[in-house]
Amino acid sequence: MSTNKHLLLSVPEQWSNDQKGDFYEGFVKEILEPMRFQVVQRIHFTGMEIDLLAKGQDQPQTVLVECKAHRDPIAAEVISKLFGNVGIRKVDSGWLFSTSDLSKDAKGQWENIQGDPTLAKKFTWFSPSKTIDVLISQRSVVDPLGLSKNLEDRTVGDWTLCITPSRRAWLVQIIEDGLPRRFCVFDAKTGKPLRENDSKEIAELSSRFSSLEWMDSSEAESRPSKLTRNPVAMVISGDAWDDPRPARPADFVGRDQVLEEMVNFLEDVRSAKTLTRTFSIQGPSGWGKSSLILKVAELANSGEIARCSLTAIDTRSATNSSFVSEALRLAFVDAAKRGFIPTQNKLRIDSIRDPLDSPDLLDAFKSVQKKKACIVLIFDQFEELFSKEKLFETFNAVKDLSLDIDSRRVPMVLGFAWKTDVSLPQQHPAYHLWHELSSRRRAFKIAEFGDKDIRKIISSSERASGQELSSALRSRFIEQCQGLPWLLKKLLMHVLKRVSTVESQYLLLERELDVELLFKEDLSVLGEEQIKCLKFVAVRAPVAVAEVEENYSRDTTNVLINSHLLVRSGMN
Repeated sequence: MSTNKHLLLSVPEQWSNDQKGDFYEGFVKEILEPMRFQVVQRIHFTGMEIDLLAKGQDQPQTVLVECKAHRDPIAAEVISKLFGNVGIRKVDSGWLFSTSDLSKDAKGQWENIQGDPTLAKKFTWFSPSKTIDVLISQRSVVDPLGLSKNLEDRTVGDWTLCITPSRRAWLVQIIEDGLPRRFCVFDAKTGKPLRENDSKEIAELSSRFSSLEWMDSSEAESRPSKLTRNPVAMVISGDAWDDPRPARPADFVGRDQVLEEMVNFLEDVRSAKTLTRTFSIQGPSGWGKSSLILKVAELANSGEIARCSLTAIDTRSATNSSFVSEALRLAFVDAAKRGFIPTQNKLRIDSIRDPLDSPDLLDAFKSVQKKKACIVLIFDQFEELFSKEKLFETFNAVKDLSLDIDSRRVPMVLGFAWKTDVSLPQQHPAYHLWHELSSRRRAFKIAEFGDKDIRKIISSSERASGQELSSALRSRFIEQCQGLPWLLKKLLMHVLKRVSTVESQYLLLERELDVELLFKEDLSVLGEEQIKCLKFVAVRAPVAVAEVEENYSRDTTNVLINSHLLVRSGMN
């Protein structure tokens, strides 16, 4: 049974900041009083405000207590400020209680303090796990391991102690197929299982649990999951050079500089020459970001990038926050196939909120580190998490994973590819969240195709089709494609179908390549129902397959998918 324990405090949204602060301080006060402290809340001194002042009842000891109920990691400044206040007030020590982990800088500061016996006496950090251990030792809540008798036939993941103004409850994640799929909830004081409605009310305290299904803990036997799994889709290439989908690595041309920069960056991560653990591939729609990802993946997985396993995920397949854990596990499975992780490691993820705390993944990182290898997980079409309100929590899950990887400095890299022509207003929830991470990632920007790269693609297309184009027609391609890879490919497909002689090439030149006809042809072979279906998807994309098939027949969608006018990604 997993022993990882997490803390979740939740108060009504309409509460003021003072009310929220009073609640958490009151919670910490309840922990301190059994330790024989006399506690006073919200103390004001000249130039400072202290959350709690604790004075020992049995020995002369005075402690300044800082209470931080944050979702994000605690900054190093919090520790520095508390240390400063301890010195100014000339008290014995400062204690920090937090509901989240420390940031990378704060963790380094805390480790330095622990290494100095004098400083260690002056500062104590009560992490969420340590806080829970104190509550269990004080018998304020039951030990979750004692609840195992209710779940003997289940694979149990992490436990979360949920604290609200009216209830304390343990939520446990149930593992199926290596990932959290269900949950059970128990009263934290009595250990009794809660009913379905009460359990779901507790699960709703965190949007991250919304993708899990409630399970009655009284079910005697483990049964196969009946949950509908939303598959995580990989980034896939077209089947031939003239397929409008991303280019096959064999057909990839150009982008030499950015490709070299990405390869060098991944090598620097693997050889520990950089601490950066995230990167972005940025460029407008149709500039070849997905094709570039597939080319880097081929170099990594063929061994041309030394000891690197790369998994490229199509973010359009995301439906809820469990998508992130699914994608993460897939990256570890791919690394195991490359031989970087022992096959006996089941790569089980025990927590949908804190996946990297899972023992299997921690052991996997040790193996990858020992082999001086690196795991790379790239989310292509990442702007989809910006554009759909229902996916904001999925975005938060990616953000948390990014911060966790950055803080731990593990042999793993997260990559993101998104369209720079998708603008975010400053009031958009994802705007500030994403820009907060900009200083932590390496940016690779894709430029317009230059003449040299365009000529390479034209030559490659000539060889594939067995046709030879005139110099005049080649020059016209350079003018018409506007540096856009997708438009160049479209024009080449269109023209190479129509030219067989020098005369036909000149005729096409006179008609300006019939560019308008190029797009009309896509629709000319479709029926009215298929065109309606295209328009239906266009205004809603990405849209669930089930929603489309409620309005249009499967035959209609299959025709559009087979002609590459619709693209299916997972359940979307």
